[in-house]
Amino acid sequence: MADSKNVALVFGASGISGWAVTKCALSYPTPTTFDRVIGLTNRPLPLEKSGLPHDPRLELHCGVNLRGNLDKVLCQLQEKVPSLEDVTHVYYLAYSNATAYSIDVMAIRDINEGMTYNAVHAVDRLCKNMKFFVLQTGTNNYGVAVFRFQEHIEINPPLREDNPRIPSPWGDEIFYYAQVDIIKEANKGKSWKWCEVRPDQIIGHVPTPTSMTYVEPLALYLTLYRHVNGLGASVVFPGSYPNYTHTFTASSQDIIARSELYLGEGPSPEDKGWKDIDKWWFAHQDEYKKMCKKYGLHPREIPEATWTFLSVGLSFLCRNRELSLDKIRSVGFTEEYPVAYGYFQVFERLTQEKIIHTKEDLYRYSVA
Repeated sequence: MADSKNVALVFGASGISGWAVTKCALSYPTPTTFDRVIGLTNRPLPLEKSGLPHDPRLELHCGVNLRGNLDKVLCQLQEKVPSLEDVTHVYYLAYSNATAYSIDVMAIRDINEGMTYNAVHAVDRLCKNMKFFVLQTGTNNYGVAVFRFQEHIEINPPLREDNPRIPSPWGDEIFYYAQVDIIKEANKGKSWKWCEVRPDQIIGHVPTPTSMTYVEPLALYLTLYRHVNGLGASVVFPGSYPNYTHTFTASSQDIIARSELYLGEGPSPEDKGWKDIDKWWFAHQDEYKKMCKKYGLHPREIPEATWTFLSVGLSFLCRNRELSLDKIRSVGFTEEYPVAYGYFQVFERLTQEKIIHTKEDLYRYSVA
């Protein structure tokens, strides 16, 4: 992407993916690629609490509710975001789990389908200079999380972009298909281009916990477990044994963001592991408060939905689902982080925000 007058618009700037894209766009592919980076959120996200750089090019606008009708979304965008016609690159990273992990999985499909429709058609009308639209979906494209029909869904990794869709009725709840179809239809006869990016497990952190955060509750659990059980305590894998043995593709939120911007030691686990780490966490809140006081940490309120998301990732996705990287490599994106780098990066951010303690503090207080 050559340096020019480019303006990025990010839907879902407070989420684990949108936050990373908003942050990375200020410096990648070059520090001057974008003249403006506009982050959109539904809920309030003050800049001083966002964890984003204080950069004059950065704008945060809240109160853009994509669950309304299209006319309302158009009005909200026009009222809140100046000079929308200058937007050249749109990153759709919004997601609603309003009925997450409930029986009514079809409601999640309908909500996210509607949100995508509103976003795509709104920017198509208002962003007259739009060049590129990025949609982020995920590996449920291949049915890995369609728990009701796993016996009907064959998954043969490495998973590739040209794998066929899961047929009806087993794939009916996968809203990614509808999102893609909406974009394809809106794109007919238009000059702007678009792409879909499908990451698997996203390793990242955002200052305000979201239901899709994966590493922070795990880090908090391990930190408190050590505090409760003492230095040198062993901890089994906090999930199911089958999930421990299966393969998947974990990616740092930053490398995913950069790719989207580039396109436009403990004991082996047994099946008696901590499957209900959320219950353990909530049962040890007194110890958690004492730990925070001892190390000067900032207590965190982790939503129940976040613990549920972690449990799903650790216990229920019991199938190999690693991804093929052939397509992203074929277009020239060859960046790669070392194994576990994304985790270490999140741990570092958590220590900087005093959510977990540093190794130095751990040993200093242990000796004291």
